[in-house]
Amino acid sequence: MKFIVLQSSRIFIAACALLLQPIAHATEESDQLIRTALLLDSHPQQGAALFKANCAGCHGKKGEGNAGSYIPAIAGQRQAYLVKQFADFSLQERDSQAMHRTVTSKAMNDQQSWIDVASFINQLPPTRTMQKGTGANLLLGEAIFREQCSSCHEEDARGDDDGFIPSLRNQHYSYLLRQMRSLANGHRRNIDPDLDLFLASIKDDEMQATADYLSRLRGPTRDRQKMRPNGVVSD
Repeated sequence: MKFIVLQSSRIFIAACALLLQPIAHATEESDQLIRTALLLDSHPQQGAALFKANCAGCHGKKGEGNAGSYIPAIAGQRQAYLVKQFADFSLQERDSQAMHRTVTSKAMNDQQSWIDVASFINQLPPTRTMQKGTGANLLLGEAIFREQCSSCHEEDARGDDDGFIPSLRNQHYSYLLRQMRSLANGHRRNIDPDLDLFLASIKDDEMQATADYLSRLRGPTRDRQKMRPNGVVSD
């Protein structure tokens, strides 16, 4: 029992230290919104009601997304990453009229709603049936991912330990490819500039191969849980 208490204390201290560090690729205003949200108690049941009313219409009842409309599957996505996206959309650091309307609506315009919805989405089981590419250049896609992407997204594409870098597993091919093209064209402002430069330097068929490889990766995104400063264990 003493070991468990000591271990929990260390995790608590580590979590506090994390929240004192700058959040990668976040503006000062966004950074503060994210920190405030992550320190709040999360209420997944309230998040479920908010998700149903404000998110399910686009992202699906189970967070499965819509490949034909380039809407991402978000079931099981990293909690901290989701909170960061809410903050970035609210400050128009990311472009999407639909998301701007959602995060500025009365029901979703505060950090408590963000952490509640993010915790609910994080607990959803990842979508099993995903849109995939043609499968023509999977070895090329795997090689590009392992050489250029895995240092941030991890070898299994689950994202970083801190949770601010997204899982790329369990995602639709069309969405992955569209986001890669958007990044290459400088249409995303909330990401690492080096990623912009890398994607701008590769050919479209290489993007297609990488997106196709990623679209076939499956697995949980909550396999490295940690204790948040408020004592809640989550992804």
